[in-house]
Amino acid sequence: MRGRGAAPGNPCTQPGRGRTVHKSRFVRAAIELKRQAKTARQTPEQAAERAAILARLPKIPASEFAAITTERGGLRATREWLISHGIPNPPPAGWRQAVEQVDGAIAERTTTS
Repeated sequence: MRGRGAAPGNPCTQPGRGRTVHKSRFVRAAIELKRQAKTARQTPEQAAERAAILARLPKIPASEFAAITTERGGLRATREWLISHGIPNPPPAGWRQAVEQVDGAIAERTTTS
């Protein structure tokens, strides 16, 4: 939200939301904090269900991800691509880490989402 008198990258206030900083380097930290808060609100049953869903997803080679990765590191995964690879749409949180393989081995990543 722009227009509160703050220049791009400077702190501004939003009604009801408190102070925010519009800098790209803070975006990743903000996303991680939001994921941690969401995880903390999950019941043990919800967490177990999510883990079971992620465990059932098929493994996909890293070359498949390389084909749809943008130059900035994002994914151009369309609904058709997800469905053709056996991933539900919308994909569950943590799906990429659960399905990605590196050189024939499952990717070793930790997620908090």
